[in-house]
Amino acid sequence: MFLYQLYRRLSIKAAQLISLHGRIAPAIVIMLSAVSAQAQIAQTPDGYWQHPEDPVWIEVLLQAGTGIALRNDDQPETVGFHVVKDLAATDEPGIWQGQVFVPQLDGYKKVTITMPDDQTLRMTVKFGFLRRSVDWSRVGEREDVVQ
Repeated sequence: MFLYQLYRRLSIKAAQLISLHGRIAPAIVIMLSAVSAQAQIAQTPDGYWQHPEDPVWIEVLLQAGTGIALRNDDQPETVGFHVVKDLAATDEPGIWQGQVFVPQLDGYKKVTITMPDDQTLRMTVKFGFLRRSVDWSRVGEREDVVQ
């Protein structure tokens, strides 16, 4: 979110400067491109995430294509379970797809993962005409999860 706000502020300043000095436009375009690229790199699903309602924490490893349960206070026997599998980036920046285990349906379903901000991992599952999204919150360190 911070990078996006910085990008917006720089865009406004750039427009003002371009209208005053047409010669600095290429430098500003390059600077804005670098900020935009940095914002896309900063948001990745890798890390530790806590479910919003259940006492469940997972670790997402994009390179491995998984999201593994690190802690589940209600069902400790599920630690190590692959909550997310086959996770991979799509052609669109900031969108990943894979399979997520849906306990209510007793199986894996196609999931689309996005990040509205760098502290939120949104998992969206569609089945039939229904759609459900769950926003997981980032947890800083593994030590914060495994106790």
